[in-house]
Amino acid sequence: FTGCTMSTLFAIESCLSLTDNLTEACDFVNRFGVNLNMKFSDIRRVENMVKELQWMGNVKPNCLVAIAFHLYCKQNSITHSVREICDQCDISLTNMYSLLRRIKKSHNDKLEELLQKFSGV
Repeated sequence: FTGCTMSTLFAIESCLSLTDNLTEACDFVNRFGVNLNMKFSDIRRVENMVKELQWMGNVKPNCLVAIAFHLYCKQNSITHSVREICDQCDISLTNMYSLLRRIKKSHNDKLEELLQKFSGV
């Protein structure tokens, strides 16, 4: 039906990688940012913020993105509730608050530096 030979179709199919999963935190930023109705420029800044937050270590990607959105929105007076961000990023409020406490307790200096970097950009 396509006018292409089977060998051409198989060659195209072998080039496509349809089984890869999105596992990096930055892969989630666009999806969640659009769901939160954020501006493109804000989504790009949150993506950069997520890259900077990699020092947090073993944190699930959607949790890392949720924290970045929360911190960015709070720092730049964008009105999104914690519950709204958690719902869009599919994490619990308890998980969000425990991660925020962990960051403030053990990495407060890095957090302050990061917030300074992304405030009012």
